[in-house]
Amino acid sequence: MLRIFERVHIRTALRGSLIALVAVFLEAASLSAHPEKGTPAPPLDSMKLLQAPVGARADWASLRGKIVVLEFWATWCGPCVVSIPHWNDLAARLDPTKFQFITVDQSDDAEKISAFIQRKPMAGWAGVDRGGMVSKLYGVGAIPATMIIDRKGRFVAATTPDELNAEDLNGVYEGRNIRFASGPETKSADLRMADTRSAVEVKTLGDRRPVFELSLTPAKQGTRPFTGIANDTFEKRAVSAMDLIADAYQVDNARIDWRGRDDQSLYNFRVTMEGLERLWSFAIYQQNVTLALRLKVHKEHETRKVLIMRTNENARELLKETVLDENTGKLCGYDGDRFVIQNTGMGDVALKLEKLFGVPVLNETGRSERFEASVAAREGDLAGLKESLVKEAGLMLTEEEKKVEMLVVENEDSGTGK
Repeated sequence: MLRIFERVHIRTALRGSLIALVAVFLEAASLSAHPEKGTPAPPLDSMKLLQAPVGARADWASLRGKIVVLEFWATWCGPCVVSIPHWNDLAARLDPTKFQFITVDQSDDAEKISAFIQRKPMAGWAGVDRGGMVSKLYGVGAIPATMIIDRKGRFVAATTPDELNAEDLNGVYEGRNIRFASGPETKSADLRMADTRSAVEVKTLGDRRPVFELSLTPAKQGTRPFTGIANDTFEKRAVSAMDLIADAYQVDNARIDWRGRDDQSLYNFRVTMEGLERLWSFAIYQQNVTLALRLKVHKEHETRKVLIMRTNENARELLKETVLDENTGKLCGYDGDRFVIQNTGMGDVALKLEKLFGVPVLNETGRSERFEASVAAREGDLAGLKESLVKEAGLMLTEEEKKVEMLVVENEDSGTGK
């Protein structure tokens, strides 16, 4: 799993999680524990198989004698798509008479999956997990997730794609006790939403599940930062007032002119709403967060140091237009020693760079397509990133001063503002 991407996928417009991220949390109703090591692996035969030999069966009698590697993924999951080259490389390096690689997509749309793997080939068999039955049996609560089954059909481990290597898998085949890094937990405290009293809440269903409920409480000392989504509930823990305002108003911190109190307090934020994806278009979200923090906001145009993103003469050759469809996972961020752009438009690239550089980044490329690129860059080395973007993607970042729209944040009782 890509550690460098943020740990939530809500929707493309969510600031700070713009483009998909380490794990994609599935519906809370599907969560259960992974099978115990050494116990019989749950059945796979409810899946429909694609790109498998005629007559192939995904049952443990037919697969006996092989190590089976299951990859739980989805076509729309950005980190899943990024892991495909590593998956393909492993499959190519291991003996197909000893190993069977099977991808498992929790979807009923076999045609969509088939069309995707024609454009972006994936090694092994492709399983269509109709109704999500197999995912539930294996306790999959976040993707990508990888499960390993031994030659006798016994569960070995749950891990993540980037933790797999050919040496360890050969060790499993030889019967050695290999220790794999843990995969995404399904019943950890991080996935259980905190039981907190509401500072601001709106309920319209009496004792039934609320249509809308918002809670903002001071974080206890030692609370670990967390962002997650499950069962129509979005939660952030140990978050600053500035980050809460930035999320509510859908801007990056680089576009905030903070004139409020120098408050180092951290908060726990939680909102439950039917149709959660509509939350960021609701003024009530902005109003309640602003009111609870005793702040007020308005917009002003200010002269600021900015970075202008333009393309050079090499961009046509270096920036490859994506072959993925619009609904396939988008990514923009660090992956080890690379900065990856996948199925992403220049507007979203500018937003990601704005977050990294801490100043407004204005997109003046004039390009409307979605692209793929990968450039050498170590996380934190911004000068190196700028240089690599020019050399390997044809993207130039030029520092200038320009007037840009800023979100001005002031104390509720300040005498200025609009």
